[in-house]
Amino acid sequence: MCTIMAALGAASSVAQFAGQQQATDAYNAQAAAAHRDAGIAASNKYADEQRKLIYDSRSNQQKGYEAALRGRAAVATGTASAGSAGIAAGSLTLDQLIAASKQKAAENEARIQTRREDMEEAYRGRVKTYEAEAQQRINSMPFKEGPNPLGLAINIAGAAAGGMNTSNPGWASSFNFPSFR
Repeated sequence: MCTIMAALGAASSVAQFAGQQQATDAYNAQAAAAHRDAGIAASNKYADEQRKLIYDSRSNQQKGYEAALRGRAAVATGTASAGSAGIAAGSLTLDQLIAASKQKAAENEARIQTRREDMEEAYRGRVKTYEAEAQQRINSMPFKEGPNPLGLAINIAGAAAGGMNTSNPGWASSFNFPSFR
């Protein structure tokens, strides 16, 4: 009878351990899926942001190219108009017109460069936000450790000792355990 009680106690401990391990494995599978999904979502957002940055950069570059062409056209038009009006090249009025056109072209280029830098900074900020969101999702489901096998062994040993003690109450006194008093 005592051996049956010890066996039932050990079986109960094994079943409890297996149940805890199964629950831990199921949770960790969900955590792994959440971590994977967070990475995929972040990658998709990065790709979207890269496409947007490329599109905006091309648009900005086109505006810069158009501004440069307008500046060159203004200088050419001014030079041609001055020539047809009989104003000699190197005159103060023509030089002022050319200088003003070049200054406007330089200002346009500076604005376009500033816009490009702003777009890149905004892109980096959004990417950092996406990284933080992904990390937050990962941190919200950390992996868990399963039940301790040593605890299972101790429970089984306890069940066996309990069974032995019930069938033979004096069995433990046959061992010479040191006294720590």
